[in-house]
Amino acid sequence: IEFDSLSHYDSTAKRLMVERGIILPQESIEDVFSRVVGTLLAVDSELNNYQIDLSFGREIQALIQDKTIAFGTPILTNVGRREAPTTAACTVLLLPIQEGVLKLEEFKISSQEVLEDAVGTGYDLSDLEDPVGSLKEMNKFLNDLNASLIARQKRPVASIATLRVDHPKIIEFIQAKRQEDFNQWRLNLSVFITEELFARAEQHASIDLVDRIGRVVGTLPAETILDA
Repeated sequence: IEFDSLSHYDSTAKRLMVERGIILPQESIEDVFSRVVGTLLAVDSELNNYQIDLSFGREIQALIQDKTIAFGTPILTNVGRREAPTTAACTVLLLPIQEGVLKLEEFKISSQEVLEDAVGTGYDLSDLEDPVGSLKEMNKFLNDLNASLIARQKRPVASIATLRVDHPKIIEFIQAKRQEDFNQWRLNLSVFITEELFARAEQHASIDLVDRIGRVVGTLPAETILDA
C-alpha cells in the first residue's frame, strides 16, 4: 500500500516524531503508514484463510489520507517493527500481590517490558490492603521509567489504576492525587462503580465496604463517595 505525500508537517512535528520513535532517521511518515497498514493486513489475513484483502488495505489508506483515521503513537511506533509485533496501544497487567501486599520488584519487571514498547498499562488495585501506598510506589517507578524513555527518544506512556467502589480505602484512593504535582504522576485513577451505588445514593443510604477476602468491614454513605 503506497501513500501519497503526507510530508507537509512542520519541523516541530518532525522533531517530535523522531524523539518519540515514530519515524526513524531514514523513514518518512509515508513509510510508517505503509508499515502499519501492511502489518494490519497480514493480521487480518490470518482471519481470512490467509488471503490478503487489498480492498481492505485501500480502504484504510483512504481513511488515513483524508484524516478520518489517526493511529495512536504506540501503533505507529511498534506495529511491524518486531518479529512478534503488537497491534495494541494498551493492555491490562495483573498485579503481583501476596496477602494483600504489592510485590514491588515483580511489578517493575512485568511492567517495564510492556512500557518499553510504548504500550499503556492498566492495573486493578482492588486486592491490595493499602492501594494508596502502593500507588505512590508504582508511580515513582513509572515516572522514573518514563524519564528514561524520553531520554532514549521513546514515547512516554500513561497508565491507569482502578479500585472497586466498595473497597475500604475508596475515599483515600479517590483523593490520592489531590495534593500531588500532576507533572510527576503517570497514573490516571478510576473507580469501578455499580448501579447499587446510585440506587443507594437516591435513598440516602450507605453501601457496605468489603475487604479483599469478602468480609464487610464498614459502611459509607453512597452520597459521600459520589461527592468525593
